[in-house]
Amino acid sequence: MSNTDPGWDYQQVWELLHGAIEKLVEIKKIIGEQEALNKEANAQVYPMFVEASMKLGHCSNYINALDEESK
Repeated sequence: MSNTDPGWDYQQVWELLHGAIEKLVEIKKIIGEQEALNKEANAQVYPMFVEASMKLGHCSNYINALDEESK
């Protein structure tokens, strides 16, 4: 059948397309919400990561100092 064939069920085509578009809009909304949540999580996690990195650095410096003293 060609797209000019009067036997085409245009209502069925419209319903399928409309359903697909609705799902895509829903997906876009969910992705947008997740991006916002990720930004919030990153804002909370980054300072914690920096603090943990600093503590690991201090620990490493302390261990190196003890190692130097024991020589």
